[in-house]
Amino acid sequence: MSAPLWTPEELVSVTKGRWLVAPPAMASWAPSVVHYNLVKGSSRGAIIVCMNPRTWGQQRPDTSRRLAEWAKGGASCGIVDATQAQALGALGARFPILVVDDTRVALRELGAASRARFRGQVFAVTGTVGKTTSRAMIRHIFAARGATATGGNNNNIPGVQKTLACTPEGHAACVIEMGFGRPVDGIEISSQQARPHVGLVTTIDYAHLNVLDGASSEGPAALRAIAGHKGGIYGGIDKGGWALSGADHEAVETLERRASAQGLNFLTFGRSREADLRISKELLSPEKSRFSLEGPWGIGAMSLTVIGPHMVANAAGAVAAAVCAGMDFGEACRRMESFAPVQGRSDLHRFAVEGGEATMIDDSFNATPLSVASSLRMLAILGKQGRRVAVLGDIASLGPDAEALHVALAKEVERQRVDALFTHGPLMGAMAAAVSKGAGQVHVHAAKTIAELHDAVRDYLRPGDVLTLKSGRGTGGLGDRVFRALAEGLREGRAEYEGPLYG
Repeated sequence: MSAPLWTPEELVSVTKGRWLVAPPAMASWAPSVVHYNLVKGSSRGAIIVCMNPRTWGQQRPDTSRRLAEWAKGGASCGIVDATQAQALGALGARFPILVVDDTRVALRELGAASRARFRGQVFAVTGTVGKTTSRAMIRHIFAARGATATGGNNNNIPGVQKTLACTPEGHAACVIEMGFGRPVDGIEISSQQARPHVGLVTTIDYAHLNVLDGASSEGPAALRAIAGHKGGIYGGIDKGGWALSGADHEAVETLERRASAQGLNFLTFGRSREADLRISKELLSPEKSRFSLEGPWGIGAMSLTVIGPHMVANAAGAVAAAVCAGMDFGEACRRMESFAPVQGRSDLHRFAVEGGEATMIDDSFNATPLSVASSLRMLAILGKQGRRVAVLGDIASLGPDAEALHVALAKEVERQRVDALFTHGPLMGAMAAAVSKGAGQVHVHAAKTIAELHDAVRDYLRPGDVLTLKSGRGTGGLGDRVFRALAEGLREGRAEYEGPLYG
């Protein structure tokens, strides 16, 4: 049996709490994970840090009310404040409960204590697109040596603290995704707490414009503002550490200035001639992504089973991060080759349609203009034989330029020779109207409801078709969740849409 992530004595020491009911004095009590926002999935072996609206924010629920459910599922213990402890009833007499002054502070202190004792390499990853896949790729490269990474979409400040708190002392790597939102300096705060050895920015593009102020939310100024905030990921790196950035975006200089001001080593990766680690000899097919990486460590020929130009760029960044942390370049390239895609991010499926099979690129997990363009390019690669079908939903948080940024995607639809375009939401509807006015012969259907979209796509598909599904959290804030359910329903051949509806 592996050692517990935290012992009862360590939990008391770090949180300054007291056991209302102490854990059993037996080797079987071995917590293996820390949760604060467990929505679904197993609670076995979990230390549950209970949220409450008093200290976590008014929008947060009091999750101590679910402790009995989690205890039944095998949770190791709960961490609550005094008010929550008083309401536990019989559970407080039989389930290990640690009472602290403030559960929000307790999570922060667990993260800080874990980081202080950790002797492996810490990676921080952000960017407008590709951060979740890049995070998974770095973890994959280090998996044989032991690696922890952000789970799900826990990339806000408490999510970073949770990832740190979940990291076993003996692992070789901790890979932390950091997302941009409110507070706008959240990435900087997270980096200061995580103190990464390597900070990686995948790319900078239009997104999250709703959290920017005034003139900085439009045009080139928006890109500089986003880069400034995402560059905060370098803030916790010690002098002489590594700051990495994709080379194929317009804000590289902003990030380089930030890294230089801190005395960091700055390295770029991508297709640009100026990239320090350059992608070359790229050959993308429906089966493989073949390419070479050329840079300061030599030349590495690579072959990935994940498809698409964006996946190649993510892999280049992951390899660069691993080498900057001390891994041999050749070993990093070899380990990267066995990577499998993350669910909902360029995940390929063959599924039945009337008379045969079609291919789905399930790219439904969120979207930006850049990631939609990448998904359409991947569609063109895979759809060389059959019809190319794009199913797109609104992209959220694009500020005053939202409609223009959507309409601009019409050129990419035409450039990639899409045969059929299905959309949902007013913004993608405006893009669909632009495609309809173009010179191309594209079948266009702008659906008013998600049920209509499901039926229209289902009825259109025939054997040999290749379709991609992509949506941001647009209409009603549920876009990508709805599209994930749409993708699942189409693959399973459901007669009608059965997933969540827009609010």
